Amino acid sequence: THEELKKFLLNKNKKTRIFNFVNAYGIYLFNNNDLFKAVLSNGFNVNLIDGSPVAMMLSLKNFKKFKRISGPEFTDFLLRDEELMKDKKHFFIGMREEDIEMLTYNYPLVQWKNVFTYNPPYIKGIKFPDDEIETMVELINKQDINYLWIGIGNLKQEILEIGRASCRERV
Repeated sequence: THEELKKFLLNKNKKTRIFNFVNAYGIYLFNNNDLFKAVLSNGFNVNLIDGSPVAMMLSLKNFKKFKRISGPEFTDFLLRDEELMKDKKHFFIGMREEDIEMLTYNYPLVQWKNVFTYNPPYIKGIKFPDDEIETMVELINKQDINYLWIGIGNLKQEILEIGRASCRERV
């Protein structure tokens, strides 16, 4: 629920966590792509249900109701919560600088001065080259961010985390 997520996010003892929103395609990838499976299975992930078919399947399989929380719903909830947004810095990978104005207009709790972006070049395949990952890590490390948002499409954004893991000591 939103309240459980808020409590989790406000926990002072929490470690870095990665929120993934798993839909039916994500279940397919989990079962058919070893790299994707490794990403979703690492200890940093909080995997949320982002799809009615997945919620229904899990509910039937486990004889208890599973609630769907989509990525956009989670984002809207988080960016509108005053306690979670107070003086927080955000870094968006996959967002253009010209989109900051629209973001801060729609979410007044997000301050322009606390938003940083990087829109990486298109890559073929699913893995970013090491030099591109290093570029992103350097840009992120220049800021003391609270939230890192990765929005570059299903599979690439999850696989990017594996590349970042090799740079973890610098992130």
